[in-house]
Amino acid sequence: MKESFYIFIFGGLGCLMRYQVSQWCNYLPTFNFPIGVLTVNILGSMLAGLALGTSLKYIELQPTIKIIVMVGFLGGFTTFSSFSYELYQLYSTNILHATAYLLTSVLGGLVAFFIGMRFLLL
Repeated sequence: MKESFYIFIFGGLGCLMRYQVSQWCNYLPTFNFPIGVLTVNILGSMLAGLALGTSLKYIELQPTIKIIVMVGFLGGFTTFSSFSYELYQLYSTNILHATAYLLTSVLGGLVAFFIGMRFLLL
C-alpha cells in the first residue's frame, strides 16, 4: 500500500514534468512536428537507462526504489520509458519475446489508435 502511494505521488510529479517539458518545446520551431512528445519520450527513456545503468553498475537500488522511479516518476513522465525498461528486461532473457513485444506494442498500438479513430469517425 505504501509503495502504491509513492508511485501515485511520483507519477503525478512525472506528469507535471512532462507537461512542463512539452510546454517549453512549444516555443521551439517545430514545423508541425510533435517535438514535445518526441523530446519527452527520448528523455524519459534516457533517464530510465541512466537509472537502471546506475543501479546495475554502481549502487544496487532497492526494488521499491526502482519501481517508484521507473513506474512512478518516469512512467508518469512518459509511458515510453516503462516500455523501454520492460523491453530491456525481456531482451536480457529472451530476444524472441523482446522482438515480439516490440513489434506487437508499436504496431498494435498504431493499429488500435487508427481503429479507435475510425470508430469515432463512422
